[in-house]
Amino acid sequence: KDQPLLYLIHGMSGNHFDWQRKSDIEPLLPQTKLAVIMPAADLAWYTNTDYRMNYFDAISQQLPSKVASLFPQISTKRKKHFVAAMSMRGYGAFKLAFSSSYFSYAASQSGS
Repeated sequence: KDQPLLYLIHGMSGNHFDWQRKSDIEPLLPQTKLAVIMPAADLAWYTNTDYRMNYFDAISQQLPSKVASLFPQISTKRKKHFVAAMSMRGYGAFKLAFSSSYFSYAASQSGS
């Protein structure tokens, strides 16, 4: 019950498959003990919107709760929760890390 968790966030015009298509994540993962979640957030910048699409709440609160209930082997320790983003969604990764108590580390790959 102590498996580390990495959220990988897609780029501006991408989707939850971007990391699989645009990186070497699949062959690298078996060498780690990481569980990986790749949520999609359309074009919302991982923020809550004026039109009731609450992406930030969904990814920072609802999704972690769902992950914990479905995958009991995932660590509940903040120090084992990471978030990384590609492209312009680096903003989303840092926003999630700085604005929630769920993530301990954030990274941005070629992002703003």
